[in-house]
Amino acid sequence: MKRFFIVSMIILIFFFLWGQRALYGEPTRENGIEISVDSVDIDVVTEGDTFWISVSTSYLESSWDLGSYDFYLLYDPEIISYQDVSTAGTIAGHASAGVNFLNPGVLNVMWYSLTPLSGEGSIVNLEFQAFSNGSTDLEIVNFLFSDGANN
Repeated sequence: MKRFFIVSMIILIFFFLWGQRALYGEPTRENGIEISVDSVDIDVVTEGDTFWISVSTSYLESSWDLGSYDFYLLYDPEIISYQDVSTAGTIAGHASAGVNFLNPGVLNVMWYSLTPLSGEGSIVNLEFQAFSNGSTDLEIVNFLFSDGANN
């Protein structure tokens, strides 16, 4: 029974990872899809100001069936605070994104659609508010695209 459980877990993990395509850091596709943040270093001049940060991708072909993405955004919670998420005006605008707070300074951003992403440009916009004067780096980690059928 224990062997059956272990084999079952290995098979489930394999099928879960099969649909994932990690693209931040080491692209898995030959064409080298790139994910970028429009502002990697935020300098806060005035406390209370709000601003939007856009996350973008290089060209995506609709034939890839990329129907979901997921990533973590790291920032200094003593300098800025997350306010809102929007996909309006992006290539992912046909569905909504969601954000989970995992820890102070760590957001998990997710998006899912039955219609695949295609084209290039912004995929999500995140609104922040300046909490205090200073500077913070933004870092995207564990960026994954997946076809919507597998997740």
